[in-house]
Amino acid sequence: MVVAYIQRSLFPWWLALEDLIRQGEGFILGSTFYRPIAWHQRSKLFLQLKAELIQKLPEEACAIVEESLRKAGIDPQPYYQAMLSWEELKRLASNPLCSIGAHTLTHPYLSALPEARAWQEISQSKSLLEQNLGIPVRHFAYPYGSPNTFSMREVKMVEGAGYLSAVTTTAGNLYPEHRALCYCLPRRKVFEGTRVVDFYRPRRHRIARLCPSQ
Repeated sequence: MVVAYIQRSLFPWWLALEDLIRQGEGFILGSTFYRPIAWHQRSKLFLQLKAELIQKLPEEACAIVEESLRKAGIDPQPYYQAMLSWEELKRLASNPLCSIGAHTLTHPYLSALPEARAWQEISQSKSLLEQNLGIPVRHFAYPYGSPNTFSMREVKMVEGAGYLSAVTTTAGNLYPEHRALCYCLPRRKVFEGTRVVDFYRPRRHRIARLCPSQ
């Protein structure tokens, strides 16, 4: 869980960006005007702009997208309400089948942060979740999760903060060898059309490099 989303101080800006592009009208983002484009070009534009905004601090990216929403006549407040509140999260955490994990304070590009802020993002998200939910938070997920968005510095911080495991967005199944890589585990995405058989497809020799280079 991203603490800033629960607290309503930031919002998942990429959802709003997707809506800006999907509406099919021109919009202003920062100082650039983007003209209306055909539907088959919108996915490419979204990925391009998302990649650019990811490089910024989350509070800066949110401010840029919120300004764009206002200029387009779109109320940004629903995006602040897009994620679970503390009360909703407490109800979810009370289910014995559910584990709550930390996902930083603000969902930043961790490897681009100064060391002090990276540590704050990783350690304080754990402590704030534990204080507000009254449960131990043992697991962590790296924002964006690809090898270029976090480094061995963050892997060591996650271990130092007291987590038992951390997941990346590297696709793959778990094998006994992963016991030595508990802080950079792969995982499988589940989509609407995902079938059970799809989980058996990755072969043993296809285990990707899980941890970024030091």
